[in-house]
Amino acid sequence: MNPDALLPALRHFGVRHVEHAGWRTRNHGTLDAHALVVHDTVTGSMSDERAAAFCAAGRSDLAGPLYECLVGRDGRAHLIAHGVTWQAGRGNGARFRQAEAGRMPLDVELGRPGPDDYGAANQRSHGVALITYGAGPYTAEQVEAAARVCAAYCRAEGWGEHGAASMIGHGELTARKIDPALDMGQLRTRTHALVMDLDETWHVVTAGDTLWSLARRYSTTVDTLRRLNNLQSDVIGVGWRLRVR
Repeated sequence: MNPDALLPALRHFGVRHVEHAGWRTRNHGTLDAHALVVHDTVTGSMSDERAAAFCAAGRSDLAGPLYECLVGRDGRAHLIAHGVTWQAGRGNGARFRQAEAGRMPLDVELGRPGPDDYGAANQRSHGVALITYGAGPYTAEQVEAAARVCAAYCRAEGWGEHGAASMIGHGELTARKIDPALDMGQLRTRTHALVMDLDETWHVVTAGDTLWSLARRYSTTVDTLRRLNNLQSDVIGVGWRLRVR
């Protein structure tokens, strides 16, 4: 996948993104991706920008880049690398081949895998990570953006209807890890709906909701929400059922 293919895919799914300097050529080698591994960054109290810089540079014991893309708490995607990153490490071969074949279950997260008998996951998978203090917590914008970022990688790679089933959580790949705390079955299901354009999502308005906050949460615009719901103003009421996609 050429890095230029990713940008229109991100725009297609409405992902706000930040291109960090040097991301197109920052890597540990050429990637032959057939799967996508999802992680938590576990970067503590670092801001999104600082976490992105840290993961691009790496640690004293592990040179960066550590991932290709980070999903920030505000829903923005931080592009820090393109190519091989030190994101997956060793994992279970049977489980990785299941992801490569596009056979991960869409609606359920798999349990702990077998032994770490496979060492080529870094060279054969994209690495996307949600910026977290530890095992979560996530913002609503971040969860939705994670699905959209994954959908963009699937679209850019041309994986089609099997794209979401090529996604695997780090904890599904190796018993050494437990991340992401986000349920992978739910993430794959949402990503699949985006990739296949199966979207028709509704939101029940609660106290504090505004069209602006809903537009931000669901990566859309206030004008789109007005059009989808035939609204003549920005006034909405608690209990209203609004179509957001």
